[in-house]
Amino acid sequence: MKKILFLDSYYEGFIEYLSSEANTSTLDDFREQILAKRFGTGIVFSDEFERLGWKTEVVVPNFRDMQVAWRQQNDLVKPIMQGWKYGPRIARLPFGNFFSTRIPHVHQTLIEQIRQMQPDIVFVQDLNFLNSGMIKKIKRNSGLVVGEIASTLPPRRLLNGYDLIVSSLDPLVDEISSMGIESRWVPLGFDLKNWSNFDHESNSREIDVVFIGSISSYQKSTLPLLAAIASKVENFSVYGPSSTRIALADASLSHIYKGELWGSEMYRILGRSKISVNRHAEVAQGFPNNMRMYESTGMGALLLTDATKKLDRLFAENDEVLTYSNPDEAAEMLPEILKDVERLKSIAINGQRRTHAEHTYANRAERLQEIFSEFAP
Repeated sequence: MKKILFLDSYYEGFIEYLSSEANTSTLDDFREQILAKRFGTGIVFSDEFERLGWKTEVVVPNFRDMQVAWRQQNDLVKPIMQGWKYGPRIARLPFGNFFSTRIPHVHQTLIEQIRQMQPDIVFVQDLNFLNSGMIKKIKRNSGLVVGEIASTLPPRRLLNGYDLIVSSLDPLVDEISSMGIESRWVPLGFDLKNWSNFDHESNSREIDVVFIGSISSYQKSTLPLLAAIASKVENFSVYGPSSTRIALADASLSHIYKGELWGSEMYRILGRSKISVNRHAEVAQGFPNNMRMYESTGMGALLLTDATKKLDRLFAENDEVLTYSNPDEAAEMLPEILKDVERLKSIAINGQRRTHAEHTYANRAERLQEIFSEFAP
């Protein structure tokens, strides 16, 4: 049986949320906790690869409490605790190759986990976490080391050693390939269990329009978009991390902010919404790239997203999703489509059918398995 290890990474806000919710420190309970929340794609990919006959494991190196629980279960010395959250950044330092493999910290714990599992594939979902020294050491106890990225590329030295890097973003595939590293286009997707776990039969979709996401220097168009929509739509809810709350407060838009959402809670809100508004960060370079497209359509909300190149590979415009060219156009479109109930429902249903048929992580896992077979020794 082939074995694959998914090396995931969580936002610090979600880790703090998990830690505050934890009632125990055992490894099995932490695993149950992240499985229930359905956050990130490591857990989802793990489920799908098990369905395909693989033995799988998920490691979240920056989730300190879970990693410490793993060390305790394996009778290992307790690692250095102070500064753990900075551990993943060691790889980016000029001398990261030396430090990351020598201190009983984040990376050394991972090396031991890989040594015990001996996976055929290590699937790295945060390319900022490893360096060439780490990858070289990992390969002593594994087969292929594969990376996945849909954001700005890290420094070139952090890409050395990968056998393959997949991306949902066309320009990144081209850029990585130009470096002499094998790369393939693999879109993001939807975890179908979030729909099956949701009580969609009795759902009334009481939220007219929702936006879920961050506001930062990487998403400069977001605040003008939200402000324009707030001026046209009364039943408009915005969820996001502290950066979203602060930016909305500074713009006198605190009334539309409803709080943070993580994992299954986010999917419940999307399942209760008629329309989900999406926008892409500048790193997308005009291509459709983010997970919100699939999460929104997968949960049955009509997706209103910014116009992008090659969107037709994923969805049919005006039949499965709607697009806008600028914030004012988006704001003008929303009251109209909310009034046209039948058209709204039709597009939402068509979008959901497309996602459930073609854009699930079951589809993506099968695609990855095909790609892995190209590189089999």
